[in-house]
Amino acid sequence: MSPTPGQRSSSGPPSPFRRPGSPSSNDQVVKGRSAANKKVAQAAAPKGSPTRARIPRVDGPGVGLVEQVTIERLVAGGDGLGRLADGRVVFVPYVASGETVTIEVTSSRKDHVRGKVSALMTSSEVRVEPPCPKVAFGCGGCAWQHLSLSSQHESKVEIVRDAFRRIARIDDVESVVRKGGSILDPAPHTGAHTGADDDTDDDTAKSAWRTTVRASVNRKGVAGFRVAGTHDICVSGACLVAHPAIAHILEHGLFPGKEEVFIRVGVSSQETVVVVSGHTTSVKVPEVSGAHGCAGWSPAQVLSWEELNIGLPGAVHEKIDGVNFQVAASSFFQSGPAAASLLVQTVKDALHPYGTAEVFVDLYGGVGLFAATVGRKAQTIMVIEESLSSVNDAEVNLSMTALVHRKDVTEWEPPRVVRRSSKTHVVADPARTGLGLRGVAAIRSAEPEVVVLVSCDAAAGARDVALFMKAGWVCRSATVLEVFPHTAHVEVVCVLEPNS
Repeated sequence: MSPTPGQRSSSGPPSPFRRPGSPSSNDQVVKGRSAANKKVAQAAAPKGSPTRARIPRVDGPGVGLVEQVTIERLVAGGDGLGRLADGRVVFVPYVASGETVTIEVTSSRKDHVRGKVSALMTSSEVRVEPPCPKVAFGCGGCAWQHLSLSSQHESKVEIVRDAFRRIARIDDVESVVRKGGSILDPAPHTGAHTGADDDTDDDTAKSAWRTTVRASVNRKGVAGFRVAGTHDICVSGACLVAHPAIAHILEHGLFPGKEEVFIRVGVSSQETVVVVSGHTTSVKVPEVSGAHGCAGWSPAQVLSWEELNIGLPGAVHEKIDGVNFQVAASSFFQSGPAAASLLVQTVKDALHPYGTAEVFVDLYGGVGLFAATVGRKAQTIMVIEESLSSVNDAEVNLSMTALVHRKDVTEWEPPRVVRRSSKTHVVADPARTGLGLRGVAAIRSAEPEVVVLVSCDAAAGARDVALFMKAGWVCRSATVLEVFPHTAHVEVVCVLEPNS
């Protein structure tokens, strides 16, 4: 999910950007840093250092300290890791590996400190001018725009390798964790990058990949994204990473009296749905057909979450791998059709050596993306999903070809048809928190020939892989995809099988 700015109000449904249990859509590279930084700091600190000694939190002495540090590497969450003169680990945003910066310590905790750049002493060759002008105003939506696109993908591979080395204890991590495809690649599986006019090779044009956005609204009714680390709102205007139809609504729409606005578009169907809390009479949404490359698009559906909850339709449609998908506003879906297509192709490639499944199980199946594409040739197709709206969509998308069950995966008990087959293939795409012990146990009880695990968090993915390996399984590969350009968010596709 993804790196979408804005926070969900309490009156809205579970975020459609993420599985239940994932951090909120505005965590970006700001919220959720502490836990990841804590673990990285403990691993990075030398023996006998204040970090390993777990010194108490200090927000007085040390805060305001100015010191020059060298950034060793980028870590999970997107910050750079360096060391103060006293050996403590410091995390600094908006830097690149190898850079020397003067930093000011902004907070000091028992296991690490945080700082901000006050001066850039030496610049990395991968540093670029952020393509979106809103970065200068503090927009918290994209924390890696200061890095070249190619270096972003490479950095994500190294972050995943670090997690799999530290957490899953994989020694030959370079051969297991590999760089995969990107939604910015002009590859056949992605079709158009944005769904609008895409006749340019300009990286900025290709970056408009997001087809779902949740934005905050200021007191004037203007939509924008949170300033990094604050509750302030940076009025976005056109958004670099948003589909042109969404960017047009963000720039020209008015949402008086609202705290936030949710926008989802269907590129294939040329549909748009806009959702707010409460009445919609004051909401002003411009004609989507006025957006660049969106001539002929239908007028946007403007609904409230309350109307969706009582059953009013509010969905778009998308075609992935030749299959039409209904995607409700409150259902989980990938960040855009390019991301969904890349994931489908990567999972197909991962399962190709194992042949056609007799039984295909899509866990945390959402709207049935993998079941309807990767698993469509199986004799028995099963989808397990907890979200009601996603289950309803999956039943439509899979028609009568699959068994769709609304259930928590950790409570799933594989039926006999699953356990008796020697050709059961499982694809699991859990929340950012991962499968956990109970999720791994549920999958193992299905006795599959192979499992493909799709993880959107490096550490959580590594923890799940470690749990499988502890039970005697083997991680054959971990492919790192680029589906969230300009952010530190990762997507990893792991192939696991029992050790015969």
